[in-house]
Amino acid sequence: MPDSETTRAGGLPAEISSSIASVWNQYASERPSGAETVIRGNRVKCVLTDAVQMLNEALTTAETEQNPDGGRRHTPSTFRNDAIAAVKRVTRRNVVAFVSDHDTQTDVATEIFLLEAPPYQQRTRATHTPGP
Repeated sequence: MPDSETTRAGGLPAEISSSIASVWNQYASERPSGAETVIRGNRVKCVLTDAVQMLNEALTTAETEQNPDGGRRHTPSTFRNDAIAAVKRVTRRNVVAFVSDHDTQTDVATEIFLLEAPPYQQRTRATHTPGP
């Protein structure tokens, strides 16, 4: 993967944007108006526009509603798990950290995923010994 990729280039960033927007839709019942993903090394940053208010409202409603059929309740924790699973599925790499920031003033959400290093980088780091 090159040092930096963006959604406009298509490929992996576009797939991640689409996957995260789909997860968002499951929770908010509406997709954000925009989603842009940038990949730099092991970091994936997805910025979603016109999104925060509808997700917050949906999660607040889900917390107060009873779930009579025993189905899965949508919570911030399940959103986190589903977003991580979406990025893992698309990148085929484990997510080792996730940071989510939702700005209610601008209605923009930023989701940052730190990916596990690819196996070839892990081996290189494990066998590298510093010099004197």
